[in-house]
Amino acid sequence: MLIWILVIISGIISVIIGVISLTVVAKLRGTRIGRGLFLTATFLIFSALTHIFAAVYWALNRYGPEVAMPLLTATLFLAISIISFYKVLSL
Repeated sequence: MLIWILVIISGIISVIIGVISLTVVAKLRGTRIGRGLFLTATFLIFSALTHIFAAVYWALNRYGPEVAMPLLTATLFLAISIISFYKVLSL
């Protein structure tokens, strides 16, 4: 159960940083590059939300660590990519 909690927490952190990135990109939305960055941020947020919903669903259906570990790994890689996306935007 602890692994599922870690997946949900890392997903929530990803969504929060993604929303912050989205507010930074919203200023550039009038340009072609800004629209692409806006779509990228939206996709990353959607992916993080999907990981959260999958973790809640699988945890409620009593799936074990053999399902939780790959999802935790994918969610952590997603969080790292959102953080690096935000770092690039904040330069």
